[in-house]
Amino acid sequence: MKGKYILFLICSLFLCEVSAQTLEQARTLFTKGEYEQAKPVFKKYTKSQPSNGNYNYWYGVCCLKTGEAEEAVKPLEIAVKKRITGGQLYLGQAYNETYRFEDAVNCFEEYIADLSKRKKPTEEAEKLLEKSKSDLRMLKGVEEVCIIDSFVVDKATFLNAYKISEESGKLFTFNEFFKTEGDHPGTVYETEIGNKIYYSEKGEKGNLDIFSKNKLLNEWSDGRPLPGSINASGNANYPFVLSDGVTVYYASDGEGLGGYDIFVTRYNTNTDTYLVPENVGMPFNSPYNDYMYVIDEYNNLGWFASDRFQPEAPMSIRWTGQLKPIVSGVYTLGMKSDDGCRVYVDGKKVIDAWTEHSVQMDEAMIKLEAGKTYKLQVEYFDNGGDCFAGLYWKTPSAGSQNVLARFGDAGKVAAECDVTVAVLGINKSIEREGQDRFSLELPVDQQEFIKELYKVNPNTVVVLVAGSSMAVNWMDENVPAILNAWYPGEQGGNAVAEVLFGDYNPGGRLPLTYYNSLDEIPAFDNYSVKGRTYQYFEGQPLYEFGYGLSYTKFRYKSKGVNVEQDTVKVSFEVSNTGKYDGDEVAQVYVKYPETGTYMPLKQLHGFKRVHIKKGKTSKVTIGVPKKDLRYWDEQERKLVTPKGEYTFMVGASSDDIKFRETVGL
Repeated sequence: MKGKYILFLICSLFLCEVSAQTLEQARTLFTKGEYEQAKPVFKKYTKSQPSNGNYNYWYGVCCLKTGEAEEAVKPLEIAVKKRITGGQLYLGQAYNETYRFEDAVNCFEEYIADLSKRKKPTEEAEKLLEKSKSDLRMLKGVEEVCIIDSFVVDKATFLNAYKISEESGKLFTFNEFFKTEGDHPGTVYETEIGNKIYYSEKGEKGNLDIFSKNKLLNEWSDGRPLPGSINASGNANYPFVLSDGVTVYYASDGEGLGGYDIFVTRYNTNTDTYLVPENVGMPFNSPYNDYMYVIDEYNNLGWFASDRFQPEAPMSIRWTGQLKPIVSGVYTLGMKSDDGCRVYVDGKKVIDAWTEHSVQMDEAMIKLEAGKTYKLQVEYFDNGGDCFAGLYWKTPSAGSQNVLARFGDAGKVAAECDVTVAVLGINKSIEREGQDRFSLELPVDQQEFIKELYKVNPNTVVVLVAGSSMAVNWMDENVPAILNAWYPGEQGGNAVAEVLFGDYNPGGRLPLTYYNSLDEIPAFDNYSVKGRTYQYFEGQPLYEFGYGLSYTKFRYKSKGVNVEQDTVKVSFEVSNTGKYDGDEVAQVYVKYPETGTYMPLKQLHGFKRVHIKKGKTSKVTIGVPKKDLRYWDEQERKLVTPKGEYTFMVGASSDDIKFRETVGL
């Protein structure tokens, strides 16, 4: 350790000797591009004369050139105000590097206009303008991405973290697949059936290019560079291909936000080339290396890797911000870290765990006033090994009068509205592949919110966003209307609005059973079907399988059940007796004869969605093939069709049966 300190001191003394001491020396160094040595002098002069345009220009450029874009913004803004020549060029770059892309675009456009007036070349500024415009488009196209988990892994073995299904293909390092040695940064993607690979290695220009090989008779063909634009600029690496065989994701360090960026393109079979690649934008891409974008279509999950936010230990970080509570009370602040942490509120240290330790949660109770702004400062250090830091807080328990206040303006205006639409639900933090749910209910804060909202405005409609069954018992008993939007996608807002305002008459039906609570069904480590789903559940569900409402009403009338050679045909009429045109989903269920085997209480064997205008009647026939009535007999080890009387039930849901017909088969 002493050697390191001595070396540092020697270097420091050396730098002191070459650093500028005077303004003249600093300007000379600036001209030579030695910005680090010139910067301290310009900083001193800007402090002594903060409105001097030249001093701010020189200092701002030095900051920009030495990686301090944020520090560069203010002095360069002053330089531009003072009309210092070239100030806009560097200010635009500083804006771009601090993600102020719109400001960057405006700055470059003004600079180009100024250059054009003076008949000066504009090529450099136009290139920078185009990049800022591209970055702005990416920023505006940012997707809302749910980060389920993130963790730090060894770059040499990072592919092990990609737990993709077999249907999504396989990933290898170059050395692993080709059984080679040495430093090779490339990866290999093998298709699901193993007949084609995509990989990267050095091409004709000396850069990494993406190649493909086909397997013929257990022999791999020669590598063929992918045609078109993929290998056009920079290094191209980390390929992945969707199951369609034409959509390719890869990383390139050519044009982008910095380092490797993730791109997507599609193969055009007609021209044997790829479309112009598109940068997938933020948050996937950043000024750091971002790569190996993989989508497991079968599990609806995706992965990507990044070099961002990985300072080497030992290191420390300080975050600053503000807290502005909407409810007065005693809050619990928590800092979970590995290693040390400190938390300050308005300069007062409230958490002090500045020691080496494994992951632990340190907490403090603190009284905060509603509407008051508090300065927050969090400090963290890591001395090696695992690295983790997270800030948590718990709001105080509130009486009924304060629950709505937690939600800001939403709670204030609810009482004044004719109708309130409350969007509630869950997301992938609660339900996802590989994670069990411990409750069918909404989060507690949402339950409190809707109850208090209902008190101030009973005319409340709930839009429920969730991907599975929810126990919304209180809402069922009290709220006038519930719209189940599921996870509706990018046009979901329009669809919900059309239903709520009556522009569209809904006809959706539940594909599962909504139970009253988990207590009604067996534990999910019990693999017996008994007591589960509409087929075996003997209780009264909250909402049964096949349930759904409409703005109109329908009446059913049986027209008989005909047994043909291979099919049982169930015929009936459905009449729209309401005031609106609408869709009805007529459903046919079957109850089997007694077999001595545990059989379903009823089983859906056909349905038909029919559009019926108000006052009109539609004739419906649903055929049930006899082969679909077979079941697996464990004793005989084959599919059999039970003999006896079958009950065919027609209804609007599994519980809302309109009529029954019994026939012998």
